[in-house]
Amino acid sequence: MYKNYMFDLYGTLADIHTDESDISLWEKTAEYYSSHGADYTAEELQKNYCKLVDDEKNVIHSAHPEYKYIDIKIEKVFKKLYTDKGVSVTDETVADTALFFRRASREYIRLYDGITELLDDLKSNGGNVYLLTNAQRAFTWDELGILGIRDKFDGIVISSDEECCIARPL
Repeated sequence: MYKNYMFDLYGTLADIHTDESDISLWEKTAEYYSSHGADYTAEELQKNYCKLVDDEKNVIHSAHPEYKYIDIKIEKVFKKLYTDKGVSVTDETVADTALFFRRASREYIRLYDGITELLDDLKSNGGNVYLLTNAQRAFTWDELGILGIRDKFDGIVISSDEECCIARPL
């Protein structure tokens, strides 16, 4: 029996499928932005989003050249998409936008069979259970709640919080 157990989330504990290439995602998200005063076409939004993600990766890479693999806080991208259109938004609106985007891009998310029981068994036998995942907190925190496992961990480390990740190229 080990004392500590560390898990990744996506592909380890949970099966998920998202599709950010689907034009309907960008159409829905453009409508969402427009409803908050930031008018985009789907194509313009997708192009600007991708550019801002790349720009943010470059900012983090410049700030932390010692990081082999970097991650970003995607909320910065969602906020900049508003401010680039002259729209001032609250952090709550940015968080809601990130959730809207993720939910619109997600086709499904589900735990693999037996995961809840495994985590419960490890904890009931005195183990400490940790989550270490390459992910966006803006998406993952909600999905841990959907999956019903947020409270199963003694600690959670999400790569976007640390601005670095494991084995993910720029």
